Amino acid sequence: MLLAMNPVARPITPLRTLVVEDDASSRNALQAILRILGHQVSTATTVGEALHLLGARADELPETLLLDLMLPDGNGMEVLQQIRKRALAIRVAVLSGADKPMLEAARALNPDAVFAKPVDAPRLLAWLHTER
Repeated sequence: MLLAMNPVARPITPLRTLVVEDDASSRNALQAILRILGHQVSTATTVGEALHLLGARADELPETLLLDLMLPDGNGMEVLQQIRKRALAIRVAVLSGADKPMLEAARALNPDAVFAKPVDAPRLLAWLHTER
């Protein structure tokens, strides 16, 4: 089981989360876990789709973004650059199996967290639910 539920833990505040991941099994697993926890989840499989979703009204923007770097139409760092350039109040976690130089380049854009794949689901969920 990916996640052990603790019935006495403090309630989790639902978040609007965007999962940008081109691998269907990873995307579907993240989406399922987050929805079970009550989150509103949107998904994108490309840089273009992610940027389109980030062009939404301010009240429709995600609060958190789970971002793969290696996408079919480019590099996820383009998405992170746009978030930083527009000063959007979105917490970003990079989830990637990229090599060390690419991860270091991503860290230079100041994501809120970096998780190497395969992602440790309990650690990711703990990050999602830390105080902002």
